[in-house]
Amino acid sequence: MGCPPWLCATDKTLEFDRDFRIKHYAGDVIYSVTGFIDKNKDTLFQDFKRLMYNSSNPVLKMMWPEGKLSITEVTKRPLTAATLFKNSMIALVDNLTLKAQSLPFVLDLKSQI
Repeated sequence: MGCPPWLCATDKTLEFDRDFRIKHYAGDVIYSVTGFIDKNKDTLFQDFKRLMYNSSNPVLKMMWPEGKLSITEVTKRPLTAATLFKNSMIALVDNLTLKAQSLPFVLDLKSQI
């Protein structure tokens, strides 16, 4: 009994216990499950944890004990991707500006951030 070509494990170079291939319209893409959980672990905001902890449902309350922390004990929300990108661009411009000062030619950097 055969299997569909997009499902059959015909590539002997793949580690089939951790890799898989998806046939996309633009070509095959090989994915690895290594680190899937870590990559997809999102940080939950404290206000959500507090909401769950203050639920009238005892099971939800038990599942979110960290929601018990007061607002003064809680750290601020994690940085967004946009903020991280902006900070990275500022650091890059600063680094290039420092290096440009030691170059024998003029380098004009316009900050667009």
